[in-house]
Amino acid sequence: MAKPRSWPSAPTLLLAIAACVSGTALSTHAHDGFHPLVIAACMLPLQVAGLVWAITAVSMQRRCR
Repeated sequence: MAKPRSWPSAPTLLLAIAACVSGTALSTHAHDGFHPLVIAACMLPLQVAGLVWAITAVSMQRRCR
């Protein structure tokens, strides 16, 4: 019997979309030269999504106990 396909959770999709946004932003600004604040600003969506993903994972583990 085939196992039904499981879709990724919303925080995981958020993390993937944020990684694409951060990568795109970083790749457009990488040609202008190195500036630490620009790199930090480009990585901000990925950092926030990672934080949301981690908090959600911890809260789901606590609910399962």
